[in-house]
Amino acid sequence: MIKLEIDVRDIDYDSLIDRFLPVVLEKLRQSENTASRLIAGGMPAPVAKAILKNLPQATKEQLAAELLSSNKEAVIQYLSDMAAQNGIRLNIGDLRAKTAGG
Repeated sequence: MIKLEIDVRDIDYDSLIDRFLPVVLEKLRQSENTASRLIAGGMPAPVAKAILKNLPQATKEQLAAELLSSNKEAVIQYLSDMAAQNGIRLNIGDLRAKTAGG
């Protein structure tokens, strides 16, 4: 078995927020953070987007990692398909996304 680690940089968090706002809001509803639950508690989408876009970088990174983890089957399938298109046969066993700090 080989473990492959990839560092992802320069993510367009604003585009991620626009595309995955419902998923992000659900993650915020489940958060232990009072401010996060407040943002997700029925606030109009444009207001929620504005707040999310102004979150600290570390919070955006954590949300992106959670988004990748919660969609890991789709990411694994995409990576497997890309490998196959390039003549590489492999089976990805698992995928874990975490921020650089933890």
